[in-house]
Amino acid sequence: MIDLNTEYTYTIDSYSFGGLSDEILRKLFTKGTVASHFLEEHLNIWFPELKFVNGDGFDHLHRDGTLYEMKCFTRSGAKWAPSNMVGKGRKIDKEKMYDNARDKIYVIANVTEFPIIRLVFKSGINLITKHSSGSIGKSRWLDLNSG
Repeated sequence: MIDLNTEYTYTIDSYSFGGLSDEILRKLFTKGTVASHFLEEHLNIWFPELKFVNGDGFDHLHRDGTLYEMKCFTRSGAKWAPSNMVGKGRKIDKEKMYDNARDKIYVIANVTEFPIIRLVFKSGINLITKHSSGSIGKSRWLDLNSG
């Protein structure tokens, strides 16, 4: 069972890529753009009720039909706005962002201490209410663990 607003902590015990050192891999896996691809595939191992589907606007489908979207929390914080609204030259359309978020659960994966991964599941409504800009500030991780 997945509980919202609860921190889940896991340690990735085994990871490697060719001859890259542990130091290099740890640095790479603290970047959301790198870690997210691996965590999206791995999430259903920790939470078997989720299936990775890489849908349009969501990453996972719960067996009850709920859509889940994963976002990584890095040293810069996290952006929960849709990816097509984030980045240089892109604009956030709050109305579309909110419509997109209302019926979803977001999985916020803190990768700042890789190989330790901390996860919090937040409702889209919670993010709209508490982080209406589409961003979660770098000092706000602990805020995510409360309602």
